[in-house]
Amino acid sequence: MEEWERTFDAIPDLVFIVDKDFRVLKVNKMVCDVLQKRRQELIGRHCYEILHDRNDPCPNCPQVEASKTKKVESRDIVNTKVDKIYHTTVSPILDENGEPIRYIHFARDITEQRKMEEALKASEEKYRELINGMNDTAWVIGFDGKFIDVNKAAVRVLGYSREEPLKMGPFDIDGSLTREQIMELIRRMPEDKIQVFETTHVTRDGRVIPVEISSSLVTYGGKRAILSIARDISERRMAEEKISQIMEELRLANEKLVVVGKWARHDARNKLSAIKNSLYLAKKELPKDHPVLKHLEEINAACDKIIEIFNFASAYEMIGVEERSYINVGKSSTRLFH
Repeated sequence: MEEWERTFDAIPDLVFIVDKDFRVLKVNKMVCDVLQKRRQELIGRHCYEILHDRNDPCPNCPQVEASKTKKVESRDIVNTKVDKIYHTTVSPILDENGEPIRYIHFARDITEQRKMEEALKASEEKYRELINGMNDTAWVIGFDGKFIDVNKAAVRVLGYSREEPLKMGPFDIDGSLTREQIMELIRRMPEDKIQVFETTHVTRDGRVIPVEISSSLVTYGGKRAILSIARDISERRMAEEKISQIMEELRLANEKLVVVGKWARHDARNKLSAIKNSLYLAKKELPKDHPVLKHLEEINAACDKIIEIFNFASAYEMIGVEERSYINVGKSSTRLFH
């Protein structure tokens, strides 16, 4: 569990684990830092209440869409509570029947990225200084599918010289999408205006890097072009896999605990029944004024208390498993006999 906590808290993005009803089950340290709340103040509350002061999910909530598609969904969400823009990715955790039971929310702060994009649109003269100051790789792409410009990070990460990428296009470095798929994305860009998707980039030496691409329209040299910013999501992928693995291990461990708990209570109930029967027989053999009867009654009361505790434990186990409803026995009896 210590390794799980360290992995969870080391993620630089905001990470929530949320149930089907949008209730927060787990948050990482970054969430607490940004919201300036302790974990215990967040657990059990609705995510839309915590983040947006709403009484229901946001209209563009990616979890709503993920619950329908059962696939990873992403949205850019403006959070007025902290005055930030977050690119939020929701990954559903499916049960053995392929139905979502929980969701992992990754929210990346793209406020500065958006400011950079706006600055690029407002002042082409300063765009190079801005994108070269970014740690993420950035690419300016023409509608002919060729790179117009790249930042220093792109040159450094992929291992090319400054001039080489300018003779290439996205399909020369993409390890997952075909040329046709890339050209279709470029063709749709004027209509979409913003595109966010995951793919892989292949370095000059053949290393494959999983990336998340965020593309938007810009003006370059007086013409429309596409600015694509690629973020390395290798650590996030590993964290998602680790979290899913740990969640599955916890689920299996919980199932074992439930089985053991039921078996132990069943065995104990049998022993308690034997004790109560022996007490009953013992009381019948003793005169009503015998001093031992008082102690036998105390033992019997203790057995009843233990049985009551077992009944509570059984009911507690079923919380969230089956829905309980109130039945008016008196009303049902009246209908039966009249």
